[in-house]
Amino acid sequence: MHRYSGTGVPACRHELLLRVRFPAYSNADQGAEDASWAFGDSAATHLRTWWERYELSRLCSRHHERSLVGEATEDCVAASHDDEPLFGPGLRTLEVWIAPLPRNPRYLMLGSAMGAVSALAVQHRVHLLTDEDCDGDLSAPH
Repeated sequence: MHRYSGTGVPACRHELLLRVRFPAYSNADQGAEDASWAFGDSAATHLRTWWERYELSRLCSRHHERSLVGEATEDCVAASHDDEPLFGPGLRTLEVWIAPLPRNPRYLMLGSAMGAVSALAVQHRVHLLTDEDCDGDLSAPH
């Protein structure tokens, strides 16, 4: 998750949550593992820079400083029911509960309900983009 803090008075804050897939690879093949990570990182960078250039600039004309709040794996998503919004389509905003993992605060636990995450979870309104958004509808309000 990335946070964009805008300058000026009043200050603004926008949060971007990216969901990308990393291709599977054999644990015995370091080259395949490197390629998988490069592929996923490239997709995340592309989505982030697209959002900064086209969506953030449409939402807010201020200058923004970006910071990485944290990362999560699929195992760190606390599904509270079968239609977990975090696994749904992107190109939309949603409310998500986020808590740092106690053993490594760089990684986050995410969920659509506070109780599914942690008593320490904080609710955030995030813009969700995924590497599967080519089926999305850019005309829909978000």
